[in-house]
Amino acid sequence: MAFDGIVMMALVDELREKILNLKIEKIYQPNKNEILIALRGKEKFKLFISVANNPRINLTEKNFENPVQAPTFCMVLRKHLQGGLVKDIRQFKTDRIFYLDVLSKNELGDEVLKTLIVEIMGKYSNIILTENNKIIDSIKRIPLSLSRVRQILPGLIYSEDPISTKLDPRTISKEDFKILFEKDETSKAFKKFFMNNFTGISPLIARELCLILKVDEDAPKNAISYDDNFYDAFINFYKNLKPFKAREIYVDKKLFDYAAFEPLSYQGQEMVAFNSISNLIEEFSDKKYENSISNELENELKKLVEKNLNRQVSKLEKLNFEMEEAKNRDIYKVYGDLISSNFYRIENNIKEISLENFYDNMKLIKIPLDQKLNPQLNAQKYYKKFQKLKNREMFLKDQIENTKSSIEYLKSVLLNISLCENSSELKEIHEELKETGYINKKANKKIKKSSIMEFKTDDGFTILVGKNNRQNEELTFKIATRDSLWFHVQASTGSHVLIKYDGRNYSVNAIEKAAQLAKKFSSEKFSNNVPVDYTLKKFVKRHPAKIPGLVLYTDFKTIIVK
Repeated sequence: MAFDGIVMMALVDELREKILNLKIEKIYQPNKNEILIALRGKEKFKLFISVANNPRINLTEKNFENPVQAPTFCMVLRKHLQGGLVKDIRQFKTDRIFYLDVLSKNELGDEVLKTLIVEIMGKYSNIILTENNKIIDSIKRIPLSLSRVRQILPGLIYSEDPISTKLDPRTISKEDFKILFEKDETSKAFKKFFMNNFTGISPLIARELCLILKVDEDAPKNAISYDDNFYDAFINFYKNLKPFKAREIYVDKKLFDYAAFEPLSYQGQEMVAFNSISNLIEEFSDKKYENSISNELENELKKLVEKNLNRQVSKLEKLNFEMEEAKNRDIYKVYGDLISSNFYRIENNIKEISLENFYDNMKLIKIPLDQKLNPQLNAQKYYKKFQKLKNREMFLKDQIENTKSSIEYLKSVLLNISLCENSSELKEIHEELKETGYINKKANKKIKKSSIMEFKTDDGFTILVGKNNRQNEELTFKIATRDSLWFHVQASTGSHVLIKYDGRNYSVNAIEKAAQLAKKFSSEKFSNNVPVDYTLKKFVKRHPAKIPGLVLYTDFKTIIVK
């Protein structure tokens, strides 16, 4: 619950400072769960409201694509709010319920106060327009068939109950706090006491309160005795929130959460400061969306590549089995020769016969026969099989080499997927798989190509690293000159690495750095003592299979990277 009650408090403060008394110039509904309100005063602002999967409210500078025909709810908002003035911005208790009071004129020209209510409640989030607490309409209508507890329909009276029946943490008295604490004898984790009894408290806030109260957040509530200091610490936490501090929180270098204060519970982890809570909300949401898109695309690509890889591995096993049979084809010529030399001894309609093998010291050999065929036709059948397997051996050699190349290619794609840092890079791999025939081609927008990674050594050499097979191809066969130094992990899947030639002799430092990068961006990144080959680009050639990223190289040296 990143968008918690304290984030809402900070947002209300920011919006009161920026858009209070501004005129609502235009209202848009980019999609079924989002509203954009354009406001004008001395400055222009755009207020974005979303009740989709990641509900939020924030000021934005983005432009949105709007439908040609405005949805019904958008038309209702335009009718009642467009041209009106923002007279107040409020929050219900410390909950995630937001009120935007707008003074506008009705059809008779009389001024009326209407309220746009935004409830940030996960999948139950909603945007509701009211006048004198009566619902005019909502972006999500909730009839009795959807909820027996609370209906949201035009004409009904709006109430925060039962979605917000908890207490306001800022207004509870010391006596009531103690009674509430001692009455709660649950064995649930102590942090749940705050989340279950007070409005707008997220797991992050609950964790912070436990730290301030010096109580283990996961300790059973009924194992904790009341302390008079609990109340003072609890109230002071809320009193000391201002000025709000917009912080984006990373845990182990991964985007984790955000807050409108600087949590002590995450000291030692990376926190990025923002000068605006709106900017923080928007950037965090965009990154989370990007991460979800990336994860979805990554899983889709992995599944596709692994499926094709398993198919190629099975194909190789089958081809190798057939190759063994083809290599052992001489036995069929022996059968044919022995049958041909013994026509007079072989009766019709028999399943097998034992004959002296003049190729093996006249030892008896048992030969299977087709009862439907006479001896001459049985001999011809074995000669044909021998010739067929002889011809097939050449075909199988090519097939085995091509299949091995496909396996190496698909392994390289799996590695490249793991190196991707965003959806753009994953989309490049998606396009590559289209070009190589693993995904059906469709008329899609052209994908913007990502940049090849570039590193500088202390002594000024430029090292380039490919992150996918398109980049590997570009790096090796377009960017590299004949005298560029090319690196690759030995006998494993990995990125192409290049030291650009600048007229100088390559330093030991540059070679070691490039080799380290070749190991880092390979399937051997976690291994020890990894051999990395390097050679001049002029000794690197495209693989005959013409599969992206696959090459053959000669005249190489090897360096061991620990």
